[in-house]
Amino acid sequence: MKKVFLFLLLFNLLHATQKDLKFYEDKVWLNLLHFDDKKSVIQGNSSFFLAKDGYKNPKNEFKKTVKGLLAYINTNDKTVLCKYPARTFFISKKINSDFLIQALSECEELEDYLKIVVLDELYLDFAAESTNYIASTMGHLYLHIKGKAKEDFNKTSLGQKVEFKKGDIRSYALSYHAIVGDIDPLGYLKALSGNLSGYYALNLYEESEFLYLKQEKRNIYKLKLNIHEEQKQLFRLHLFELKDINVHYSFVTNNCTDGISRILSVLDEKYEASKNKPFITPLVNLFANPAARIAV
Repeated sequence: MKKVFLFLLLFNLLHATQKDLKFYEDKVWLNLLHFDDKKSVIQGNSSFFLAKDGYKNPKNEFKKTVKGLLAYINTNDKTVLCKYPARTFFISKKINSDFLIQALSECEELEDYLKIVVLDELYLDFAAESTNYIASTMGHLYLHIKGKAKEDFNKTSLGQKVEFKKGDIRSYALSYHAIVGDIDPLGYLKALSGNLSGYYALNLYEESEFLYLKQEKRNIYKLKLNIHEEQKQLFRLHLFELKDINVHYSFVTNNCTDGISRILSVLDEKYEASKNKPFITPLVNLFANPAARIAV
């Protein structure tokens, strides 16, 4: 009976024309798709989009997502359910049904990821520039994800052997980087002209800390963000959606600040970088954005 009711809800959502059911116009939905004005900064030909024009048509992308969730209810096809858990979470909350959120436990790869990437605390970190490293100009903004393991874990997941005990502290750095080859004048020119791809990288925090503090001799400044449990859920699910996805990179208009700001805007739109200037640096955004000054 619950499945039938949910099917009718989703079917109605797919075909609804009422203004209050146009969830594809919701700011959270647009942020989940990383829209910047009229199109997404995620490359249109990437596997991130279900609809052919999903990178510029949030309505069609929404419809394709709902159809994928209907496929799970009808035929137990978990493709969309397991690949897009954050979208599933968003839609479930909009229709006031947790059935699909509970169904996410059937996604084995996602379940492993959620056990490994635990989020109790979230920090915004700023690595200041280094006089020894030209690419560090204006600094680098990234996130520090920290949490206590809820259970023992010992298996190969996402191609890597992972082992820890319940209660162990898990700590990760999430950064947005450009995909570059050799560091040469042409590479810098491409970065400045916006002719590069970027990606989100999730690494062990100790590795990033060692790189910035020890190898590059940079200072790190930290701000702790206050976020509630539902925001933590959506945030982790969205990170899972972004693995292996290419995003447009530009040193001027879509740099590490914009990349981190966009992913944080899924939590709350107040984290979006200001667009009242041609560009914004990591340092300016860190200390000029009131939303960043939450807790030190």
